[in-house]
Amino acid sequence: MAEMKYKFIHVKIDDEEEHAGRPIYYVHNNRSGDMLAMIFWYSPWRKWAARFVPDTVWTPDCLADVNKAIAVISEEQKTSASSAPSAAKDQVNNFLRALCG
Repeated sequence: MAEMKYKFIHVKIDDEEEHAGRPIYYVHNNRSGDMLAMIFWYSPWRKWAARFVPDTVWTPDCLADVNKAIAVISEEQKTSASSAPSAAKDQVNNFLRALCG
């Protein structure tokens, strides 16, 4: 997935930047193109989460778009992890357990 587009925002993956061994996704406003937030893997919760740029204003519809994007990212990560060979999956799981404590 290179980019996801919603009513108010679009989400782009940064192919070169990672957090906790997973890609970072940037949320931009459709009209201005300004970066509004980033979606990243939050290891303590073992979930995808969003961090919003300070002083940005969010409506329920905009937040719903972010939630949809997180759901798509979560599902894609589950699908790609389940299609990985078993030995590689075990290595990744062991690494993540060691990383997360």
